[in-house]
Amino acid sequence: MHKIEIYVDNQELKEWPAYQKWSFEYFKSNYGHVQVTVSNSNFNENYVVSLSDYIEYIMNSAHEDEDILYLRDWDYTDTAPELANDILEPKMATNLLKGINTEIYKDISWIYIGPKKAITPLHQDFLHTHTWNALITGRKEWIIYDVKDTEYLYNGQVDPLNPDHERFPEFKKATPIKIIQNPGDIIYLPSDYWHLVRSIEPSIAITKNYINETNIGDFVESILKEVK
Repeated sequence: MHKIEIYVDNQELKEWPAYQKWSFEYFKSNYGHVQVTVSNSNFNENYVVSLSDYIEYIMNSAHEDEDILYLRDWDYTDTAPELANDILEPKMATNLLKGINTEIYKDISWIYIGPKKAITPLHQDFLHTHTWNALITGRKEWIIYDVKDTEYLYNGQVDPLNPDHERFPEFKKATPIKIIQNPGDIIYLPSDYWHLVRSIEPSIAITKNYINETNIGDFVESILKEVK
């Protein structure tokens, strides 16, 4: 049983250096030389490009009929570790594993940069972790499903934006929770909630998974299964 709920905070992020400093031009000017890996919507094609070239792609393409390329889960800690100084820990996201880094779990945040229409498909986050997502610029649409709807979601194969009801007839029974995330919003999402995220505008966001007293038991059980 989950003891936390979906929550949107629109005040705390505005105090972060990341919110005050980061923009597409900031990344292009200061980190344009950094090589990043971008992927298509199905995660089956990856390309290594400079961040400068990728930002040019974001800003100068209509992205109407193409398979959108998205910079997901950028682990900046090797190539731009000083960016961590711009990211604060949200007050509502106390992490019991703060500072712990292993092959299975790393106490790091990731940066997402992408154009309009960039999508992270329907999924649950790993190892029963909670997550927070802080939006620096742009707008995003979140489509979220409670854990109780899992049996109607076909292990995430269904696309809530364009569902195939013949192939996935039970999907009609699922109840979506829709949220528009604006710049300055931090969304807190409980563990195991299904979610799809679509960029309405070119966007920059930070996300992190965390463990607290409400999901530590499920997390440890998952870790034990991983190491068997």
